[in-house]
Amino acid sequence: MNFKKFALTLPVLLCFAACSSVNDGDDDEVLYRYDDDGSRYSPATLGGSIEYLPTMKSEKLRVVKVDSKLNPKDSFEIAADSVYSYSYTSRDYISYYNDFYVGSNDYEVPYVKLVLVFPLNKKSKMEFSQYVRISNRNSNIRLNLYGALAAGRIETLMREKNYSFNDAETTAYEELKKSLRQSFDMTNRFNANTIKYGIESYNDVWPYLILKHEISDSVFYRDFKEYRDVFARNGKVDASIEVRAADAFFSTFEVPSDSEYVYLFKSISRDTAAGLYAMNLNFFKEVYDLDTYGLDYEVMKKDSTTDYSVVINDRSSEYYGRSFAYEYVRGASVYTGWRVQSKEEDSLGLCRYHSQKYTEHGKASYLCRENTRKWEKLTERDSILKYKLGECSSYSFAYVLSYKDTLLVCHHKDYNYFWEKVEKVKKDSLEDFEAVSIEGAERFGICDVNIGEKKKLDSLYVQCYAKRWMVIDSLSYYIGSCTYNNRNAIEKLPSGEYYKCTSDGWAPISVPSGHGDDCWNWNASVYKKYDGKYYYCDGQAWKESPEESVYAPVLNGDPCDESHESDVKTYGDESFVCRKVASDYYVWLLNKESKEK
Repeated sequence: MNFKKFALTLPVLLCFAACSSVNDGDDDEVLYRYDDDGSRYSPATLGGSIEYLPTMKSEKLRVVKVDSKLNPKDSFEIAADSVYSYSYTSRDYISYYNDFYVGSNDYEVPYVKLVLVFPLNKKSKMEFSQYVRISNRNSNIRLNLYGALAAGRIETLMREKNYSFNDAETTAYEELKKSLRQSFDMTNRFNANTIKYGIESYNDVWPYLILKHEISDSVFYRDFKEYRDVFARNGKVDASIEVRAADAFFSTFEVPSDSEYVYLFKSISRDTAAGLYAMNLNFFKEVYDLDTYGLDYEVMKKDSTTDYSVVINDRSSEYYGRSFAYEYVRGASVYTGWRVQSKEEDSLGLCRYHSQKYTEHGKASYLCRENTRKWEKLTERDSILKYKLGECSSYSFAYVLSYKDTLLVCHHKDYNYFWEKVEKVKKDSLEDFEAVSIEGAERFGICDVNIGEKKKLDSLYVQCYAKRWMVIDSLSYYIGSCTYNNRNAIEKLPSGEYYKCTSDGWAPISVPSGHGDDCWNWNASVYKKYDGKYYYCDGQAWKESPEESVYAPVLNGDPCDESHESDVKTYGDESFVCRKVASDYYVWLLNKESKEK
């Protein structure tokens, strides 16, 4: 075919939809086309990447040429062997690349419909259509699920609302971001599910979760078409679609209670091979509107004792009332994360990997055994007593606890320790440690939540301590124990005596010392009056002073302080002067030579 040679200025070129050559007797054949911005787009080659889940293997790519309203004009297919793939593996990542290439073709408009075909079953296929813009460079086209979900909406906007392709494409993707509650950029490569050991956020996997890909191809394709069609009409979808998807994903984390499967926070689904197994709460939080206020993950990762769980309060979910639990295992990151709380745990409480708990439900007894995450039903009496009451040993001797409304005591015979009914070992007198503990439990109740409580037991003083009632002295009864934590504390007995906690225990102190007044050589001769009694500091200690020995100004209450320093008072034949004897101490001293002011 011979092409005419000619020259046209750019303004003239832009007036034509296309330039052509004529061969005698033949129709015009297009040489090249320009878009509204003056960019050449046809003929064009197309190339790029197929960015679906790595487990989804496409069979072929159909190229559909369209008119200005996206109506199909012509199509052709690329054989399966023209779509190739390869992967890159590192220590933490597996990245998949599936690329395609379409040779040079003429396109009437600067956009084209690309249809990826995947196998569904022996008789059916899955087709995912995506509209892409054609320009002078088309080697970075990205085919992904976002583009397939937006295709129908682009058609609606162009055919029914007369949008340009650019405006329809921009609007559709913005609406899709809001509908999916995801931020994505169609110019970036999508690396869905590339992390080997679980992913911190679902990112590009999100639409696959919404469409329940982890369940089956048929469910996934059915939900894809439903979402695509509803979104095409309305530019959004009902929230019930998301809740159904979350319920489906939730179900893949349901591990039977008798399972030996150790990753209870790992999804049991066909997508685990692609990495979709980490229980990331963000997906469920968004869909179920979970209340995670106050959860601090940095604190939770270091806290192996507190139970953390979040309840599903979305009544539209079939799992309404179920919970997510945070599992922490020391030194093992693959055991740590959010998991589904089992139905058994919903009734009995959380059974965490590093915990051992005993609980009762109805008339049955259960044990959460350490390193199992399972509640075990206990039937043997000795086992029930061991885990409910604790092990009976020399350490727990004389513990008195209740089991089925019966008091049991940790008793021993020839140093063989065992739990026994109290009536079988009770004595008539409070002659020993065990007898006191039993009598205290019978009179005042078992010692469990009332730790530290003190009581009078006949002539004895007793205190609840470590699940047993124990004899204490009268000082401990009235003013408490003297320990390192309350060293130097001062307490007063009901009888009026004061005691100070020292390294040797409670020690009696004088009344002024009990009020915080010390007696040293620098404040000798000071008088203090408490509770109608006078006390005199002789430079070493406070001594009670009879009233007839007290100086008259002190008895009379005459002030002696900084403002009265050097004041002189005369009573009978004796004269007294107010003197400063220390930094804060002023006292009346005998001064026979001074005259009254």
